[in-house]
Amino acid sequence: MKIAIAIAAAAFALSPIGVAHATPGQCFNTPWGGYCDGQADGNGIFNHCEGAMGFSNCFYVRAVPTDVDPRGWVPLT
Repeated sequence: MKIAIAIAAAAFALSPIGVAHATPGQCFNTPWGGYCDGQADGNGIFNHCEGAMGFSNCFYVRAVPTDVDPRGWVPLT
């Protein structure tokens, strides 16, 4: 029983459960829609496309730091 618990603990510790990589370059597409991100350039700007039922909308975005107000790019105080 101790060996089974040790193996389960080791497997859990090495598993990537709970890891969410919110980075450019991800895609999720289905026959009904999805999204796809391009690779970021030197400024951190990347192309993001969303699609649904044959239509698509693509636009440029950049990652927003958590300490910046995205409405005016002014640091929060």
